[in-house]
Amino acid sequence: MSKRAEVAEGSRTTNSPLQMAKKEMDRYLSVPCEELSINPLDWRKASSKTYPNLSQVAWKYLCTTATSTPSERQFSTAGEIITSKRNFLKPELAGTLIFPIRNA
Repeated sequence: MSKRAEVAEGSRTTNSPLQMAKKEMDRYLSVPCEELSINPLDWRKASSKTYPNLSQVAWKYLCTTATSTPSERQFSTAGEIITSKRNFLKPELAGTLIFPIRNA
């Protein structure tokens, strides 16, 4: 195949989001492990441009709340919604009232 044909063929192929994610993951897995003394948040911030998709996934799934306040708030909300006067609430409605974001 001539050089011109290879360039034309390469310009026709576009990377799908799945292909791009696989390439990014392969790049990430090929990097040697860093020292254990490196702060993971600092590393993530520094590498967010190199691994933009993995960075978003890390923020979404690896960040945890360091307090019990959200769960305490949910129990308080549930106690206000499910009372002896509202004991015929269907579970689906109670769930929607207690966890509005999850059911949206």
